[in-house]
Amino acid sequence: RAQNEALAILSQARSHREYCDRLPQAQRVVDDIRDELKDGLLSFEDVAITRSLSRSPEMYRKANHTAIVAGELAKRGVQLRPGETVQYVVTDAKNKDVNSRARAYAEINADWTYDVKYYEEQLLVAAKEVLAVG
Repeated sequence: RAQNEALAILSQARSHREYCDRLPQAQRVVDDIRDELKDGLLSFEDVAITRSLSRSPEMYRKANHTAIVAGELAKRGVQLRPGETVQYVVTDAKNKDVNSRARAYAEINADWTYDVKYYEEQLLVAAKEVLAVG
């Protein structure tokens, strides 16, 4: 959302100068969303991540978020194949228990929270890509 809103502002520029003039407004959008994130005001829908599976759940070797969620869903009887998508929320990216790092979006409830620090880092990476001046 931050990228889309910032890009909408920047795309209205008709010159490099106009682009540069619009950068502070685009940065405010990112800052506002960052504040919402830190205050816990974003919904799970706002922070849900969608990824395509590159392999069957049992074929993943590393416990990345997609693999964790695919494994969780497979244990619940959901049959997934390469190319299908999963949606998830990162709940505790650095948790020693890998199964607590992310939850399937469809399975998440009010007992869970999203990992503010993880999403803040992702937001800043996304903002840097959009707000870079070349």
